[in-house]
Order: sequence, then C-alpha cells, then structure tokens
Amino acid sequence: MSDKSPSMSPYNYCANNPVILVDPDGEEIEGFSVDKNGQVQIDQNKASKDAIELYNAMSKTETGAQAFVDMVNSETKINVTITDEIIEGEDGEVHGKTTPKRDENDQIIETKNGLYKEVDMLISTADLTDPDRFTGASREEKLNAIGTHERVHLSKEQMFRDDFEPKSPRWAEQRTSMYEFKTRLEYRSKYGTTTQGDFVKNYQKYLYKWNFNKVINGKF
Repeated sequence: MSDKSPSMSPYNYCANNPVILVDPDGEEIEGFSVDKNGQVQIDQNKASKDAIELYNAMSKTETGAQAFVDMVNSETKINVTITDEIIEGEDGEVHGKTTPKRDENDQIIETKNGLYKEVDMLISTADLTDPDRFTGASREEKLNAIGTHERVHLSKEQMFRDDFEPKSPRWAEQRTSMYEFKTRLEYRSKYGTTTQGDFVKNYQKYLYKWNFNKVINGKF
C-alpha cells in the first residue's frame, strides 16, 4: 500500500495530520474536493496515486470530467484501485467491478438517501483473454471510459436497474455502456484512434439500436 503514496512514509498516520483527518483502515485518505466553480481540487498529500491517475484520465473528456465531479460530490465513499491484471466478475472477465460494503448480516450498507454508503471500485487496464471493445486501447482511454462506466453504477437509477429482476446483463448495462461509448467518442475526437479495429461496431452490436443512435446523434 505504501506505493500509493510515495511521498509519505508508511508509518505516517493520516498524512501526519491526525487533528482533522481520520483513517480507520489505511486504505484511503480523501484528497479531492470541488470548488464553487465546479473545478476539482486535489490535495496531493492526501489523494491516492490510483485516484489521481483516474482523475487525470477522466478529465480528458467532458463526459468523463463530469462523472468524476459526480464521484467527488457523491454521498458514497469510493475506494479506487487500478490493476494491470484481469479481474473476474460474476459472468467472467470484466474491465471494472464496483462492490458495495456490507454489514455483519451481509446486507449492503446504504446512506439515508438510498445510495451505497461505501464501495470498492476496481478497474483493470488489462486486455481480456477474448478481444473486445477495449482490446488495444491505451491505458488512458480505458481508464477514462471504465471509470465513467463504473461511476454510473453508483447512481440511484442504475442501482435500481442492477437489482431489478428479471433482467438480462445486456439490459442492465445499457445506460452505463451509453455513457462509456459517449466518453470514448469524445476521447477519439480529441486524441485520434488508439484502438485496433472499429470499436464503434462493438457498441452497435451491444447497445439496443435506439440507444446506439442516441449516442451517435448526440442526443444522449
């Protein structure tokens, strides 16, 4: 864990500021805020290395930047971890996984407004075993898109969709994938092609036709 904050000794508690900071588990020290102009401010001595890298990537596009602002302003405490290894989800290999904290009765802990109280957000920059829409993409493009995707999972509307039964994974992931697709289009328009093949076709296959057209036509 000391690699996350190389500027501090691992023997420091609360970045040597225990008067105003509390760190019960050593995993995360809050270091982000949003000023009155809606700009993200970073305290380099408190923010984790992974969270800063995620912010730098997501701030490259309008959609990603807004998603990160929403994360900072959210009632949900988000613990960000970036890995270069493939991670496993319920249905196989995935690029990102957001896991809500549970109580001693294995119940998800929520805020008074019905949002997750705390989550662990795990993002993988690895290419999956089977090529998909992210194969060959740059690390920055992946972080921008996957971070935006995972942020949407934390919205109250998406939490309902995730928990709704009966459902299909494709149906539940439509909204998150639309935001992901939108931010990637913005990234590509600014920085050019960084992925082998036509990534648009992958979204055309996965998104319902009307959802795909909304993003392509700028109506989402």
